[in-house]
Amino acid sequence: MTYGEIYDEICEHCWPGVVPPVNMPAIIRSKIKTAQRMINRNYNFWFTLMSLQLNTVASQRSYDLRTLALPYEVKEIERAYFTVYLQNYYNSPLTRLELTEHLDAGLNLSVNSVEYPDKFRLDGRSLELYPLPSEERQLNLLCWKFLPLVDITNVTTFEAYEDDISIYCSDAIIYYVVSLVKLMQDEWQSSAMYKQLFIEAIEGSMQEDVARRAMPENNAE
Repeated sequence: MTYGEIYDEICEHCWPGVVPPVNMPAIIRSKIKTAQRMINRNYNFWFTLMSLQLNTVASQRSYDLRTLALPYEVKEIERAYFTVYLQNYYNSPLTRLELTEHLDAGLNLSVNSVEYPDKFRLDGRSLELYPLPSEERQLNLLCWKFLPLVDITNVTTFEAYEDDISIYCSDAIIYYVVSLVKLMQDEWQSSAMYKQLFIEAIEGSMQEDVARRAMPENNAE
């Protein structure tokens, strides 16, 4: 569904057969953007999985993810592993360090270097490898990405816009926004009913996700 079609469905649930109050269209579009952001933030789906590659540089620990010309922002790195040099297989996935673990281990002061580092840490938009890489090797990243937020500043663009969230989570967006609108109207029971419908809809999307990414690598871009 396009976001315009989602908007129309919401209006039918809230004001069936009646034009919405003059102040509501802008509010509904804002709530739709909120719903899209919430789903974007809270759920990982097969259509938000992508693969990236970067080449290590000898004695270089930190790598700026923005230099990879990402089409979307990286939300989370699911897995990192090296292509074993000149071979058609990979090494074991790297262990992810939490923000302060490198301090506990003294890894930030380590000058040791290896062909294939076995740990990584994310620091903002940068990825850091431990120990230091001693060679140029290909590091593969499986990442979850944020889809671009829907633009609500231009009504025409908004109505025609469509993305994977609006296609595969349309019912969840509709029920979530209707629940918020009903809450604004002090229709508590109706709001609770639509909140439950949202939960069922998002669970349905998650069940589809399980089936579609049974083998995540095959679905990565």
